[in-house]
Amino acid sequence: ARTAFIICALVLIVSGVGLSLFATLGITRRLKHLVKAGKKFERGDLDIDVTIDSNDETGALAHTFNQLVRRLRHVETVTIATAAEDFSMQVQALGENDRLAKSFNQMSHSLKQLATERREQDWMKSGLAELHYKMRSEFELIPLAQLVMTWLANYLKVQVGVFYLAEGERLKLVTSYAYKKRNNSDNEFRFGEGLIGQAALEQQSILYSQVPDDQQQLLTINAGMGESQPGDVIVLPVIHEDKVEAVLALGVNRRFSDIELELIDKVSHSIAISIHMARTQQQLVQLLEESKQQSEELQTQQEELKAANEELEEHTEMLAKSEATLRNKSEELQQLNTELEERTEELERKTAETEEKNRDIELAKQAVEIQARDLSRASQYKSEFLANMSHELRTPLNSLLILSQSLSHNRQGNLTEEQQEDAKVIYQGGKALLGLINDILDLSKVEAGKLDIHFEQMAIDTLIDNLRSQFSPIAADKGIELVLEKESGLPANIFSDLLRVEQVMRNLLSNGLKFTHQGSVRLKVHKPEPAVRFNNPALKPGQVIAFAVVDTGIGMAPEKQQSVFEAFQQGDGSISRVYGGTGLGLTISREMVKLLGGEIQLQSEEGQGSTFTLYLPLDGQSVQTLPAGEQGKPHVPFEQLAASTSPARMNGQQSAIAAPAQPATPVQKTAAPTAAKPVNPASLAQPADDRDTLAPGDKSVLI
Repeated sequence: ARTAFIICALVLIVSGVGLSLFATLGITRRLKHLVKAGKKFERGDLDIDVTIDSNDETGALAHTFNQLVRRLRHVETVTIATAAEDFSMQVQALGENDRLAKSFNQMSHSLKQLATERREQDWMKSGLAELHYKMRSEFELIPLAQLVMTWLANYLKVQVGVFYLAEGERLKLVTSYAYKKRNNSDNEFRFGEGLIGQAALEQQSILYSQVPDDQQQLLTINAGMGESQPGDVIVLPVIHEDKVEAVLALGVNRRFSDIELELIDKVSHSIAISIHMARTQQQLVQLLEESKQQSEELQTQQEELKAANEELEEHTEMLAKSEATLRNKSEELQQLNTELEERTEELERKTAETEEKNRDIELAKQAVEIQARDLSRASQYKSEFLANMSHELRTPLNSLLILSQSLSHNRQGNLTEEQQEDAKVIYQGGKALLGLINDILDLSKVEAGKLDIHFEQMAIDTLIDNLRSQFSPIAADKGIELVLEKESGLPANIFSDLLRVEQVMRNLLSNGLKFTHQGSVRLKVHKPEPAVRFNNPALKPGQVIAFAVVDTGIGMAPEKQQSVFEAFQQGDGSISRVYGGTGLGLTISREMVKLLGGEIQLQSEEGQGSTFTLYLPLDGQSVQTLPAGEQGKPHVPFEQLAASTSPARMNGQQSAIAAPAQPATPVQKTAAPTAAKPVNPASLAQPADDRDTLAPGDKSVLI
């Protein structure tokens, strides 16, 4: 039994020691958490929260610590808001003895007052600086008064205001803001009359929060839907060196704040100085003008006196000379008679020469008229010949095209591949020849002024759709991107000739696709840029539409850009060109565009592509056009076409291609033209007959 008692006692002792050790470890662990949190708190880290699930003293200590941290967090939030001048937040007091909250809130209130005062001072200083800057560049009284009135109304949010300038003992209304005059008596006040005159007389500002009954009509706020009396009215005399320069009256539908009244008082000094300077400036200008006028009058008087003295001297000299002249008059009269006889003979001789010259001029005029008639007949014969030639050539040529195309298809299957290829060559050559004939005929019509232009409403979208359907397959075959686009905001229609415009655009797009190996060809319909300058005076800015064909092809050098518009010329004019074509397309297009009242401009750089831009008027019929052959230079006559296609022999010498016609040099008028020799029309140079000198293989042109 004793052993059992000892064992039980030992067990109880061990259990007590274990329980004590366990309790000690738990307390130690919780204290370590508190110590760790305290160290973070010591470093200023408030993002901590001690979690201890215990109801003993350590749990109460942890709860108190957490409450302290939350309190400091709240103080931190309020401090940040206060630093950002947000004074709406305050530290919540936990009791009457919470001196921290009371002190902090009192500090926030003081800072709020300081910030408000600082903002008001900044607002006032900014206003003073702004008004001073604006007034610095104005030296005339009325514009200066208007500037001050408008600035005060906008800066102070004034509903109504008037500005009176002092002229002696009177104050005259010169400008106002939202003010409706009742009668003419409001335009002028004497010193001492009404609030305006009283303020000027006393040289003191008058602030009325309740306007007297006898002054109810001084300022009235008129909003269009009714009238009301202002809440506050301040009448401010503008004084410079004890002298009233002006009087301002401002009315608001509220009460003026202290800072606004302080601003009004301070700006009155700057306004007074500016008005005084403007008055002084005007007086100086007036004095300067008067001085200048007096100086001019004195100078005029001096000049008149000088002229009178010179005139007296001249009269004296004339009297002296007249005596000598009278002595020599008889000799001079005799000499004059001799000279008159000689001049009469000279005049008779010149009259005879003039009559002879007039006869020569009449003969020359007749010769010129004969040449003009001959040229007119030649042009008519040329046009008739080209029309007949085109008809006679196209009839068999069309048959040739039909037959060669039929043979190339080999529907009966009795031709070899080589024969089919020969038929295709014949067909292609015939088509090219037919195109050349059509181009020459079109160019002849343009030169003769017989190309018909039919102006009508032309839909831009229709033109774009037609061009897209024609050239999309060609672009797809060459692997070139074709883009046709229209800028927004353009009219749907223009007044022009759809057939001729489409013919020109076909030529420009065809050239773009021909000379472009890779990249894109783009048609953009748009309004011309303001910087574009037109050579055609009929094109008016704002009444023009542009059709720009932009390609990424071979381009051309600047020295070749003018020649591409000449007949039978191309951008690659070398003998080894590989692009083909007649070189008439751009020539015909240019002349057609002139008939349409527009023009074509070219921008290109060798190796970088080209941009051909067609400019047309929105209403082409309103543009006065001339015959195609007279609209612009250079003009390509038929003789140049013949010389370019078939260089014939002229008296055994090499023929030269005619250069483009240049504007004639104005003829200098002379006092006495020399006599012209009679011109015999039969003696005019005629082309030599070279039929006997033609050799086998020489090319010839039928004329």
